[in-house]
Amino acid sequence: MSRKEKFSDYLIDVSKFVLTGVVITSLFQDVEDKVYIYWIGMFVAFATLWGGILLTEKKRRNNMGMYLAGLFVGVPCMLFIIYCYTPKGKEWRRQNNLL
Repeated sequence: MSRKEKFSDYLIDVSKFVLTGVVITSLFQDVEDKVYIYWIGMFVAFATLWGGILLTEKKRRNNMGMYLAGLFVGVPCMLFIIYCYTPKGKEWRRQNNLL
């Protein structure tokens, strides 16, 4: 495995860790500006994922569609879960008998 491939794998892993760290940190700690943390975290995650995808070889790049599909499905799902724990989200769940 070349350095370029290892670096691309590293960037993809960093993307996953940043995304997970942002979500977990904001859920368990009392952070005042969660919106800014989410935007910065998502930007860093997308940037490192995009960099990792660009550095992969073309034959491996076809499999990167799975990463993107997971990202486009997983991120909205995580954002919805996070929204459900906000005061507005809790009120929405109470109104719709989901709580």
